[in-house]
Amino acid sequence: MSNSITERETRAIAEEMGEAVHELWMAKRRKEKGWHAPEDCLSKRGPDRCQDCWRQDCDESERLKDSNGKCEKFGCTLCHTCMCPYKDLPDSEKELDRAYPLAFLEILKRHGFCLVSKAVLNVLVAFVPKD
Repeated sequence: MSNSITERETRAIAEEMGEAVHELWMAKRRKEKGWHAPEDCLSKRGPDRCQDCWRQDCDESERLKDSNGKCEKFGCTLCHTCMCPYKDLPDSEKELDRAYPLAFLEILKRHGFCLVSKAVLNVLVAFVPKD
């Protein structure tokens, strides 16, 4: 039995780190670009609005897209659907947020490092001779 963390524990750590990555991403976009969640948008036009641009009668051919694929002609270009709590993200977006933490943990492993729990560390330290 290995003293290092299991694959399941690695995934749990990456999930928690992914959530932190997402929070940092949101804070940076909010501060630097003024992005916000669609439900926080001040330019709402009612519940039947176009999902892409808040306009009820939006025609795809009328849309002028910005570099993020948002409708510039009728809608708020600062709305972003990922400006929400991590738990509310679709799995595809969560996977992006988990990718860097998983890569980081894999790099540590390749360089001979391993993560161990405090319980295992305490047992190992108990065997270290004291002067």
